[in-house]
Amino acid sequence: MSGSNMQVQIFDTMRRAKVPVPNKEGRVGIYVCGLTVYDRPHLGHARVFVVFDVLRRVLAKNGYSVKYVQNFTDIDDRIIAKARDLGMSAEAIADKYIALYFEDMHKLNVMDANVYPRATQHVREIEDLISKIEQRGYAYTTSSGVYFRVQKFQGYGKLSHQSVENLKKGARIEPDPEKEDPLDFSLWKFYKGDPAEPHWKSPWGDGRPGWHIECSAMSMKYLDEIDIHGGGEDLIFPHHENEIAQSESATGKTFALSWMHVGLLNIGGEKMSKSLKNFITIGDAVARWGPNSVRLFLLSAPYRAPLTYTEELMEAAANNWLQIEASYAEALCPTPASPELSSGELPEREMELEHDLLSNLSDDLNTPMALSDLNAWSSFVGKVASARDGLTIEDAKIVRKGYEYAAELLGFTLPQVDERHRDLVEKRFLLRQKKQFAEADKIRQTLWNENVILIDHKDHTVWFESSVPNAVRRIVKLCEPSKPKT
Repeated sequence: MSGSNMQVQIFDTMRRAKVPVPNKEGRVGIYVCGLTVYDRPHLGHARVFVVFDVLRRVLAKNGYSVKYVQNFTDIDDRIIAKARDLGMSAEAIADKYIALYFEDMHKLNVMDANVYPRATQHVREIEDLISKIEQRGYAYTTSSGVYFRVQKFQGYGKLSHQSVENLKKGARIEPDPEKEDPLDFSLWKFYKGDPAEPHWKSPWGDGRPGWHIECSAMSMKYLDEIDIHGGGEDLIFPHHENEIAQSESATGKTFALSWMHVGLLNIGGEKMSKSLKNFITIGDAVARWGPNSVRLFLLSAPYRAPLTYTEELMEAAANNWLQIEASYAEALCPTPASPELSSGELPEREMELEHDLLSNLSDDLNTPMALSDLNAWSSFVGKVASARDGLTIEDAKIVRKGYEYAAELLGFTLPQVDERHRDLVEKRFLLRQKKQFAEADKIRQTLWNENVILIDHKDHTVWFESSVPNAVRRIVKLCEPSKPKT
C-alpha cells in the first residue's frame, strides 16, 4: 500500500466502535451472508449488497487486495415449500432465483464476489464442523436432529450485547421438550420423508444442515482469517450470534476480527420483508427509477442507520442523478472554444474532490458526505459550463477525470454519447439557428422518447443518454433546457 492511501475504518458491532480494517500486507478477507434463494431480491437486500460493494471499492482504491465471499443459502424450509407448491426440485428453485439475483446485481453495477459458495455444495465441510463441535461437548442429539448447546458457550450474546436471559425473552422460539435450552439451535435436521426435501447421509442419520452452520463452514473454508463478517442488521441475532458460538466452540479461536451490519430498509413504518409482503423488488425499482437513482437512494443515509423508502425520496434521488448526468454530459460534448478560455479553478477542485471522496468513504463509509462532495462538484461544473457556454476540451478532460473517480468509488455508471443520434442532434441545432423551432421540437421529442436529453448552448448542443426512464423525467420536471443565449 502506498503512502497516499488512507486508513479505512469501519464500525465494529462487537466492539461498538470504529476500528481500522486490518492491514495484513494489504490483504483483507470479507464474508457477507447472502440470500436465501426462494424469491426475487428486494430493495432491502440491495442496500446490503450495494454498501459492501462500496466498501470493496474503497478498500481497493486504498491499495488493499480484497477477497470477498458471499454465500447462497440454497436449502431452507421456504425453498422446500416453494418446490413442493410448484412441483419443482429445490435445486431448480434455487438455480432460478440465483440467476435473477445476478441479473439484478448487474443492473445495479454491484461487482461479483470472488466466491459464491452454495450450502448444498458444502455438506461434507458442514458435517466435519459439526463433528468437531460434538467432540468438544457442544452438541447433542434429539429425535429431530443435532443441536448446539448454548449454555456451554460462555460468550453467547457478546455480539448482540445481551444476556442469555434477555435473549430468551426476546427470541421467537418454538417449544421443543427435547431441547436442553430454548436457545439451543439446530446443526443438523433429520429427514422427515418429504419428497421435496433434499437430504444427505451423515454420521447422525439422513438429513440436512441447519442454517447457521452453513455460513460457518463456508466462510472458514474460503477465508483463512475473516477480517470483516457482515450482513444486514437483522442477522445480528440469532444468525451471527450462533455463527460465533458454533465456530469458536469448534476451533477455540476468534471467528471474525470485526463485524459490520447494514441498517434496515423500512416502508410504511415497517421493515421491508417478504414475510410482510411489503417489499419492492430490485427489478421493479430499477425499471421504474433507473439503476443509478436506486443506487443513489440506497447510499443517501449512513449505512448503519435505518432508511425509509418513499416515492418522494425516490423522486428526489432520480432528480439528483439527472443533475449529475447533465453536468457530466457537458464534458462529453465540449465546446470548440480555445484553451485560454479554460477555468483555472478546475484542476484544484478536481484534486479536492478525489481527496474528499476517499477521505469520507474511508471513514466508515460516510456515503452521505461523499454524495454531498459529488453534488458540490456537479454544481461547480454546471456553473462553469453555464458561464462559458460549455466546457473547453481541456476542462472536459479534468471534469471527466473527477466524475470517473467518483463513479469508480460509488459504483455509478456514467452516461454516454450515442453516436447514432449525432445526425439528429446536429440537424436540430441547425433548425434552431434558422428559428424553425417547431421542426426542432419534433426532433427533441423523438430523442426524448429514446432517453436522449439535450442541453443547448450558443455554439453547440450537449446530448446524452439518460439512465432515468422517460416517465420519471416528467415527474422530476427535467424537460426542455433553456433557449441558447443570443
